[in-house]
Amino acid sequence: MKEEKQIIRTELFSGEFGNFFISTCYRRSSAALAPDHYFYETFAWKLNDKNERTDWVADNSGAITIKRAEEQHFEVCRQLREKGKFEEIK
Repeated sequence: MKEEKQIIRTELFSGEFGNFFISTCYRRSSAALAPDHYFYETFAWKLNDKNERTDWVADNSGAITIKRAEEQHFEVCRQLREKGKFEEIK
């Protein structure tokens, strides 16, 4: 049986745009057509001055390999550091 778990966690201190918390997890799909499918999802939140999560700022999910999950995670980190926001790459 597969296990749902967090695989990468980053606290990003950008200076110019504030601080962020980025998390990538491996979890079971909630899609009705693929209930046994697992994938990686990356989310990010803004952090307040007490390092508490506030606004949700990014969703870069859907990777099926650990390598792609790492790329997704660090793309979110890069964009938040450079622009203070995440824009999906198409």
